[in-house]
Amino acid sequence: MKPKKIRRIGLSTKYETLKVRKAALTLIKYLEGKAKVYCVPDLARKIGREDYVFDLKNPKVDAIVTIGGDGTLLKTVRELNGKKVPVIGLMRGRVGFLTEISNGMQKSLDRLLKGDYFIDERTKLEVKVNGKYVGDVLNEAVVTTSTPAKLQRFVINVHGDRIDEIDADGIIVSTPTGSTAYAMSAGGPIIDPLIEAYAIVPMAPLRLSARAIVVPGHAKTAIQTITKRKSLIVLDGYYGPNITDKDKVEITQSKKHAYLIKFRRDFFQKVRRKLR
Repeated sequence: MKPKKIRRIGLSTKYETLKVRKAALTLIKYLEGKAKVYCVPDLARKIGREDYVFDLKNPKVDAIVTIGGDGTLLKTVRELNGKKVPVIGLMRGRVGFLTEISNGMQKSLDRLLKGDYFIDERTKLEVKVNGKYVGDVLNEAVVTTSTPAKLQRFVINVHGDRIDEIDADGIIVSTPTGSTAYAMSAGGPIIDPLIEAYAIVPMAPLRLSARAIVVPGHAKTAIQTITKRKSLIVLDGYYGPNITDKDKVEITQSKKHAYLIKFRRDFFQKVRRKLR
């Protein structure tokens, strides 16, 4: 995707808190006369803009500004489901690694309107259970025991080869984008988003030699449980289906992408600034 001048902007939120509503009203006021601004339904009702509503499933806008933290941006990308509408985050939450705007909102909006930005095309992963599609993720898919603090035995195959059989709380399969999130907290590597690869990271493994594994982006990973204890899949923080030892979770690189608006290439600077 190529950047372009923005004339129709959609605002997306996860929680319509007072902080979020104030940010939305400030943004709308500044953009008045410069661009048309639409809101997701819940936000529109809270700030009295029911005549200016857009739908993430059919977003007829040039760009989307998320107001909140990384969770809001992930939720928005999830609902867009690969549609080629670029997204930029305005930080009004607790975690802002993916959000691009924290200070200098007006300057950033001016650059957005002029098309003075680039679009960072991010890899997603596709998740299936027994061959049935269950969702895409921008950060990570987690296969975990459904009972806290109870170990599960996982068998991991890549390209049909068994690479490990391990007792752990769960297995995180992370994109490069998600490598600075849950996977990093579990001891996984930080992966530059430009790299076509993903990481398989055990959660609290019962073995000192257990380590994260990085595989090529085209790799096909399968995860199954051996023990009878129930497990579940979590997709970018949202609960997916429950699974048993009779189910096979299949993970591959998705054909869909996420499109993030960026003003600078500063991934490792952000790593040092946010994660030190």
